[in-house]
Order: sequence, then C-alpha cells, then structure tokens
Amino acid sequence: MKNKIISIFLACLMIFSGPAVFADEDLGGGGVIPPVPGGDGGIVPPEPVVPVVTFVASLALIQYGEETTLTATVAPEALPDTTITFYEGEVVIETKAVSENSASITVSPPAGIHTFHAIYSDGLVASEPVTVTVNKAVTTLTLATDKPKTTIGEKVKFTITADKAKNIEAELFYGDVSIGKAMLNESGVAEFETDAIPEGTHKIKAVISGDANYEDVQSNMVDQTVLSDNNYLSRLKVDDKEVDLSNSKTQYSLDFDDSVSYVFIRPYSEHPDAVITVNGSKVRSGDLSKRIYLVDGDTITVKIKVEAPNGDIRTYTLNLYRDKKDKKSSTRRYRYTLAILAQSKQYADIPYHWAADYINSLTERDIFTGEMIGNARYFIPERSMTRVEFAVVVARMTNTDLALTRYYPIPLADTGSIPEWGIEAVRALYFKGWMIGSGNYFEPDKSITRAEAMTILARIMGYGGDRVDFADSQSIPEWARSAVSGMVAAGIVNGYPDNTIRPNDLITRAEAAAIIYKILN
Repeated sequence: MKNKIISIFLACLMIFSGPAVFADEDLGGGGVIPPVPGGDGGIVPPEPVVPVVTFVASLALIQYGEETTLTATVAPEALPDTTITFYEGEVVIETKAVSENSASITVSPPAGIHTFHAIYSDGLVASEPVTVTVNKAVTTLTLATDKPKTTIGEKVKFTITADKAKNIEAELFYGDVSIGKAMLNESGVAEFETDAIPEGTHKIKAVISGDANYEDVQSNMVDQTVLSDNNYLSRLKVDDKEVDLSNSKTQYSLDFDDSVSYVFIRPYSEHPDAVITVNGSKVRSGDLSKRIYLVDGDTITVKIKVEAPNGDIRTYTLNLYRDKKDKKSSTRRYRYTLAILAQSKQYADIPYHWAADYINSLTERDIFTGEMIGNARYFIPERSMTRVEFAVVVARMTNTDLALTRYYPIPLADTGSIPEWGIEAVRALYFKGWMIGSGNYFEPDKSITRAEAMTILARIMGYGGDRVDFADSQSIPEWARSAVSGMVAAGIVNGYPDNTIRPNDLITRAEAAAIIYKILN
C-alpha cells in the first residue's frame, strides 16, 4: 500500500513539473516522455477502488437456544483501523474491528424470522441483508415426586427437568386442575412443593404451553396418592343404645341392666375406607361385632380401633357396666330359662321363632351349634354369618371329608387370618371349587350376603336358571342371577312377602338354616 502511494505521488510530480529527463536514459531521438493527454491537457488519475462487503450466516435455520455466526468480509482489501457494525433491522447489535478483512459475531435470537446486515467504515458501505429463521425449541419434560403417597394436608415436592428449556415457567396439573407454576432455572430444573392436592389417586403432569420460544410439551404422568387421615367414628351403637360421640373424646361409659348378659357393638366410620376392629376383630362399618359378654356387677373394657387410610389409628374405649343380680331375680330368670329350654328343646332364644323347626333339626344333625351363655344355649337367629362360619356349616351339610385336603396349602393372601376352627373347612371347600374367595382373598370375617350364600349352595347342588321375577330383580348381581333363579325354581328360596329377594342383604343364621334344611329335605 505504501509503494502505491509513493508511485502516485511521483506521477503527480511529473505532471506538474513538465517533462522529466532521466540521466541514465538514452533519449535517442530527443529523450522527452510525452505527457498523457487529459481533458485539460494534464494526467488522468486512476479510478478509485470501491470496497464490497460480503455478509453470510453460518446457519440460516436454527431452533431457539441455538447459535448462528454472522460474518462480514471486505474485498478487495480493508483499510487499516476500520470497523464493521452489525445490525438487526435498524438496531445496532455490535461493532467489531476488522481483522484480516473480516469481522464476526455470534447471535442466539428468539424464535421468529430475523434480518441482519453489516455496514463497513462508518456507514460508507453496507452489505446485502441476511435472513435467519429461528424455530421454536422442542424440549422434553420429566416429572418426578419425592413421595408417591402422602396424607391430605402433607406437602409433596415435584421436580421438573427439561433437556433444553430454561428460564421459563412450567405449570403442574392433576386432571385439568392447575396446582401451580414453577420456573425452570439455568440448568432446566424446577422444584414445586404443594399441599393442595385433594384426597385420592391423581395423575400429575407438567406442561409448557403458549410460549413464544418453545413448542407446547407435556411431561410424563406421575401417580400421586393422597390418603385421608380420618380415623373418626360417625356413629356408635351398643345394642340399642346410641353413644353420643365427640371428636374431642375417645372414652365412654355405658350401664346395662343385670338382665343383659352380652351386647353387640355396631360402629360406623366417617371414612368409607377406614378399618375398624373391636377387641382385635375386624368389623365392617355398620356391621355388628362379635358378641361382647358383660360381667355381673362389674365393668368390662372394649377397645375400638379405627385406622385411617394413611395408617393413623384412633382408639375408642368403652367401659360397659352390668348391674349386679339379686338372688330373687336370678331365681326367676333361671326358672324362666328352664321353661324356655323345655319348649324349644335346644335353644333359649328360638321357642317361637319362625325358623325354630329348621334350626332344631339341623342342630340334631350337628350342622349348626349355638353358644352357651350361663346355663342356657343361644342360637342368635337374626345375627349375620361370616364367610368362615358359612364355610364350616356347608362342610358339615355336605359331609365333606376334611382329612383329604388337610395338608394342602391354600393359595390365598389372607390364609393367616382364617381362624383355626374354620381353616380345614375353608381349605376343603376351596379345593372343591365351592368357595374360592375374590381377588386372591378369602375374607373370613366378612359377613356373607344372601346372593353369595345362594350362589355357593346352587353351585354345590347344580341349580341354575335364567328367570327371576321379583320387585328388586334388578339388584341381583349378574354373577348370581342363574343361582338365584335356580334356587327359586327348586322351591328352596321364596323371597319376602313384599315380593323382594334382597340379594345384597346379609343372610341371617335363621335364613341360612331354612335354606339348608330345604336342600337336605
């Protein structure tokens, strides 16, 4: 460049100084270098060189979050100490010094279509514009919970992880209900803590939607179970006495006349999934407990435990006092009991019961047995039957040889809860296919319904049918319809006077005795 400038300078000197003669040049025919003719008789200077700026983007199509490099190159050659200014539209992005005829910057624009250009040397030369298209970024969301099961009101923490997104809000939902929003940090991670999820099992998801730079995306579904801590009783009856319950109180006392030798307890839980035990034995909400014997002139204590779905247990204590007998009343009751026994031959509580003949006949065959209370035996005809009690009666009714299956393991999950006095009957009926339980459970202490009892007996006897004509026929479970129809057609079951069959009622001991008697006779 320096040599060029010197040459131009010397040429100018020659023009304005007239002809020059070089000492070492052989002029020959005069030796005068003629001037180059110009418009005014002088020398015409050379045409100036106009620089050209070439402008390119390394990537013309990118996703949000990616980068592209913008490069401006000056040709044929840039002057020293010059600059290139980069623009988006009319907005200056950055000015860079030219190095080796070019300058570059790296940009990461938001989603959309962007037009860039470059200007060289203080606005003298501008490049052609370059367009870069930035698509919305596609990201993946992963959702996790720190506690898959919580108690209602307990906080649970969710962690949202994005592989590309950052500095953006993700919203959490159960179903279509929003729980809240969390901001993804620079690492694409957000944590969200809440206690606002209601009771139940919910599908939780995280969502990014409606953002200018990210495509809508939904995370994986996370199962979140929120359990109730409700372990309260809503009602409590001891025989016909209603206990006045209070949520702030768990101990209650009741007094009974000396004529009451035992009671039944009927607890009702506030929460349908709470588990109730009375003195260690499970009782379904609204069902009667096993018989609770009272002590003459003394107080007994009954423990009722209510276990909430989350495992929290509340224990209610009942103190039941029975008045002390006097000798005269005791003598009168003793004589009355003897008279009853003479009339019923077997039980003190069925002399005038509609099923007395059925009950006494089956007792003589050792199919049913009652319970001794004091000096008398009681049948308790209106009490429901548990599944294990029904299994024992059916085994006796069919003369099933219990020894044949004595050493067979029962493949049920709750075998350990079957009482010893009933395990062999349950085992025998299971392997005969008469009583196989439901969902891998036998549920020995569960009261059996009329439909269930009829289905078992119809299965044994081979009864079946397809016609039922009762006012409540629609309430017969589909799996029991053939059995109920067959039992009715065989004259074993007749229904009630109001033309109902009441399939979902619990079968009483008296009803079971009547049905079994009719089958055997």
